[in-house]
Amino acid sequence: MLLALGRFAFLALTDVAMLPALDVMKRNRRHFELFVGVLQLVVSFCFNAVEAFGTQFFLKETEWHFISDVLSITYFLLLCVHLMGYRDENHNIVLRYVAFAGAWLFKTKDGWDSTLYEGLLVVSYLAGVTYRRLLSQDRSISPLNKEKAKYALSCLAAAAVVGGIPIFFEGEDGDNHTALGLAKGCMHVLGGAAFYFTWLSVPCLDSKKDDIIPTYSSYRLEDVSVVWHDPRNLHGVCNKRHTRYSTLRVRRTLDSFAHYQRTPIEKIGFIPAIASVAQIISMSKAQKKDDVSVGGLRIVYQDTSKELEELILTSATNALKALYKGEKTHFTEVAQQVKHEIEESQEGAWHVIVGKSFGSFVSHEVKK
Repeated sequence: MLLALGRFAFLALTDVAMLPALDVMKRNRRHFELFVGVLQLVVSFCFNAVEAFGTQFFLKETEWHFISDVLSITYFLLLCVHLMGYRDENHNIVLRYVAFAGAWLFKTKDGWDSTLYEGLLVVSYLAGVTYRRLLSQDRSISPLNKEKAKYALSCLAAAAVVGGIPIFFEGEDGDNHTALGLAKGCMHVLGGAAFYFTWLSVPCLDSKKDDIIPTYSSYRLEDVSVVWHDPRNLHGVCNKRHTRYSTLRVRRTLDSFAHYQRTPIEKIGFIPAIASVAQIISMSKAQKKDDVSVGGLRIVYQDTSKELEELILTSATNALKALYKGEKTHFTEVAQQVKHEIEESQEGAWHVIVGKSFGSFVSHEVKK
C-alpha cells in the first residue's frame, strides 16, 4: 500500500511539470490549447490514481488511459499547428479542430492493438511542420526563437531516451511497476520542459479577431496613417459603427485605460501606430471645452508633430520586428524599447503599453 501511495504521489508530482507550459498558453490567451492541456492534467491525475491503487474511479483504468492518449496526441498536434507558423488564424482554427477530432477518431479505430492511424495523423502534422519550416517559400511564416527551440529539442531527446529505459528494466513477467513508474515520471518532467520551451519558441500571434492587439499587417510602417484629424470624425465613426473602428472597440480601449489609470481621460490623440485599431499616442490632463463624449469619457483630439509621429512609428516598428525575429520574447520588451527611445529625444515622462489587456498606446505626462 505504501509503495502504491508513493508511486502515485511521484507520478502526480511529475505531472505538475506541465504547468509552466500551461502558464505560457494562458499568457498568450490560447484558450483551446489551455483547455486541452488542463483536461489532460486532470485525466492524467485520475489515471495515475486508478493505476496505482488498482481501483475504479468513475471510469475504468483503460477508459482513463484512452482519454489520456487522445488528449496527449491532440496536445502535441496543437503545438505542431503553431510550429507551422500560419499567420492566418482561419488556417489555425481548422487545423486545431481537425487535430482534436482526428486524434479521437483514430485512437478509437486503433484501439490498443495498433497505432497505425494515430501514427499517420502525427506524421501528417509533422510533415506539415517540416514543409513549412524547411521547404516552403512563404515569407510570412512566423519565425521561431532558435535558442528556446534548441532547449526544447534537447529535452525531447532526453525524454525519448528515458522512455525506452523500462524496456531494459522489465522483468521476465513484464510486471516491474516500480521501474516503469520511475521512468514514466522522469519522462513527464522532461516532456513538460520540452513543451515549455517549445511554446516559448513560438511567437504569440493574434488569438482572437476582436482583441485590441497588434496584427502583422499593421507593423509595416508604410501602412500607417493618421485617421482622425478632428474629434467629430471619432464621434461619427462611433455612431456609424464602422467595421474597423467600432464603438465597442473604442469604448473597450478607453474604458480599460481609464480604469487602469484610475483617472478620467480628458485629452487624447489617436493614431493606428501599433495595433489595427485606434491608438492613444499622447495625453495630458489639460481640460478643453470642445470635447466629445464617448462611453462616458471626455475626448479631445490633440495634434502631434510629424517628427514625433515618425519617431513613435519607427521605434515601434523596429521593436516589433525584433519580437517576430525572436530577438525579443514579450510585448513588455517592445514597450521598454519604445519608451527608452522616445525619452532620449523628448522631454517629460513617457509611458508605453504594448499588448492585449489595454490595447497598445503611448502616453505623455507633461508638467504644468
